[in-house]
Amino acid sequence: AGGYGEVEHRQLAARQALGASDLEGALDWARTHSKRYARLAVVTDGVATAGGTTADELRKAAKALGESGVRRLDAIATGGIRDEALLTALVTAGLKSDGAVIDGDRTLPEIADRLTRQVSSKIPVVIPGASWVWPKQLDALQAGDEALVYFGLPADSALQVEVGGTKDTPEVATLAKAPRPLLHRAAAGARIAAMLAERDALPAKDTAGRDALKKRIIGLSTRHRVMSPFTALLVLETEVDYARFNIDRKALADILTIGEGGLSIVDRRTTALPPKGTEQPMAVANETESDDESKADEKAEDIGGTGTKMALEEGKMGRKESTRATGQYAMKNNNAEPQLAKQQAIESAREAGVLGTLRGNADGVASGAASSDQRPARRPRPRPRPGPASRPPPPAEPRSEGEDIDDMLNGGGGRQAPKKTVADPYTGKMAEVMKLLPEKPTEALAMARAWRSEKPGDVMALVALGESLEKTGDLRGAARAYGSIIDLFAARADLRRFAGQRLERLRLDEAAELAVDTFRHAAEERPDHPSSHRLLAFALVRAGRPAEAFEALETGLKTDYPSGRFAGAERILGEDLGLVAEAWVRAEPGKRQEVLGRLRKAGGKRENRPSLRFVLSWETDANDVDFHIYDGKNNHAYYRQQRLASGGDLYADVTTGYGPECFTIRGKPRAFPYTLQAHYYRRGPMGYGMGKLEVVWHDGRGKLTFEQRPFLIMKDGAFVDLGVVKAVPK
Repeated sequence: AGGYGEVEHRQLAARQALGASDLEGALDWARTHSKRYARLAVVTDGVATAGGTTADELRKAAKALGESGVRRLDAIATGGIRDEALLTALVTAGLKSDGAVIDGDRTLPEIADRLTRQVSSKIPVVIPGASWVWPKQLDALQAGDEALVYFGLPADSALQVEVGGTKDTPEVATLAKAPRPLLHRAAAGARIAAMLAERDALPAKDTAGRDALKKRIIGLSTRHRVMSPFTALLVLETEVDYARFNIDRKALADILTIGEGGLSIVDRRTTALPPKGTEQPMAVANETESDDESKADEKAEDIGGTGTKMALEEGKMGRKESTRATGQYAMKNNNAEPQLAKQQAIESAREAGVLGTLRGNADGVASGAASSDQRPARRPRPRPRPGPASRPPPPAEPRSEGEDIDDMLNGGGGRQAPKKTVADPYTGKMAEVMKLLPEKPTEALAMARAWRSEKPGDVMALVALGESLEKTGDLRGAARAYGSIIDLFAARADLRRFAGQRLERLRLDEAAELAVDTFRHAAEERPDHPSSHRLLAFALVRAGRPAEAFEALETGLKTDYPSGRFAGAERILGEDLGLVAEAWVRAEPGKRQEVLGRLRKAGGKRENRPSLRFVLSWETDANDVDFHIYDGKNNHAYYRQQRLASGGDLYADVTTGYGPECFTIRGKPRAFPYTLQAHYYRRGPMGYGMGKLEVVWHDGRGKLTFEQRPFLIMKDGAFVDLGVVKAVPK
């Protein structure tokens, strides 16, 4: 450590803190480079987001340091969010001497002093009569350290504490009093920590035991509203959201609040509703009422209240705010009788299979279930009927189910084929950076760096930085920029996939390896998304691991997806499995019968003919990105015309988010060039359209060729040019 000076500090600062945190990789690197050192100190927050991330994996990496002569590992914990429990597991992993976990906010002399002190571990904690104790042993302690122990003890039992075999009977008066609600939350957190430690100690193969503990952790977490690795806070805007996530609207958890007497718990299941106000006279809109007045009245009389999300800046995920009138499934004032017939028609159409999912703002969707105490509805204004097919509305204009019914009953055609024009899909600083990039990449890079420095947690700033570094030829720097998205949003499978798609485009070995890793984590986090499995599978194929790729798709095909959630996904995954099977047989001809047998058993489709595929996927929920394909003869395939006259089929129109959507040409393509576009038809509440187009060519004999085209759409109704495919990829 004495060799580290000002020069090294400047080099580290110039490199900047970018990239995903591969703590396992760092420990492995140290193992191969530290043969002349007996001590190792890591400066980290302990939050691993790449490579091995479990306590078991990281303990093994720490213990392996002993092979190179490391006798003690210490951790200097830094950052606002730290995993000190994991760091304690690392410094007590089994080297000759246990190390310490040192607060990085201490002064340098204090840190240096603690690095020289002896450490004690495996100190048992026993409290006779307690139903539970956490922690049961104390590790990585140094002289003068304090420890907090949680336990459950009957009120009539005397408190006796045994630490390291030494008995002590503290005076009850010495125990500090705490508000009961906080004590309950702290106890729940301790129980969760105890179960997490128990789960980490189980072998990875003991899936039943690990799953049982996970279920108990989730139950305790949701009941006490204490976060865990398996739970998250979720904002639900409408009744549709509650139904989608299968959450009982009346199953309200108790919440911690501040009342007149201080902290308290509110039992929302028994809390009385406030008295109803005086009935208001019916508000009748006259024909001369201004649009502004009408909108103001509507806002005042929205049923169901409003749901305002956190104000999001340019690079944040999600929309700034929504109400029942402007949300994805808007609930406007109830026009009871006129709307009831339309609502019945909608339900009949749904049952008949005419309508699939809601699109855009739905007028009067609450008409069939209006509460008896809601305000009277305003009289509806006459609405002009949809125009003829030759005069379609602008592509960006959202449409309701009611309008779809009007089209059906009046012979209209609904959404029309959009014009083949592409607009700039970017806004704000992203638009400025992308405008500079083609001709002035150095200026674009400077702007992106300044943006990222100003807002280090902004996803769009990191994308702009990655794009600029790619353009200037710094592919490793670009990989680190995209890796930072993983680091910031390690628990978000959608953003992990988005970062992985960007990494794949770089054609860099280490970037490809990180893409495989993040796709694997995404598949573990959200196995209910088909894209998780297919992205992992094809990344493994490109890495030369077809057997693992086949297994990933087998898992995807076994997964039960919500009914109607991912149109066409099973067909896509089944054909993907067939492609990977051919690639596997090509790599290992001797396993042909085994592979084809597994293909049949899994329900996959044999793919032994040439084919060209364009697969579109995106990483935002509850929105609609449409896929448009034009051939060289100006034929057009899209959601309403899914077959090209020159050959090729679009499988399905996914309107509920994520995709994938697939267009396949079987045999030799006959109408090059193919022009590909993505249309952000409806953004929904989840933010920008981020995804990729993947071009897949199969020669019919197991050779797969890929081309990756990630995209970003920041405007409703915008088209993004996904490029032209002029020939079979090489």
